[in-house]
Amino acid sequence: FMYGLIALNFIIPFVMVFVGYILKKHPVKDMTSGNGYNTPTSRKSQEHWDYAQSIAPNILLVLAKH
Repeated sequence: FMYGLIALNFIIPFVMVFVGYILKKHPVKDMTSGNGYNTPTSRKSQEHWDYAQSIAPNILLVLAKH
């Protein structure tokens, strides 16, 4: 059990960095796709959506490095 938790502590940051770089290189343009940073606030308008898609990868990368 303990080794599984230790493995997760190493795997999850790598996944976060990978997803952050993918979203940074290929931001999601379509709100209806179900991909990207998808929250009620980000779906209010296209402007909200574009802003959320531009900032979410940076947040993921910062959180993964801590």
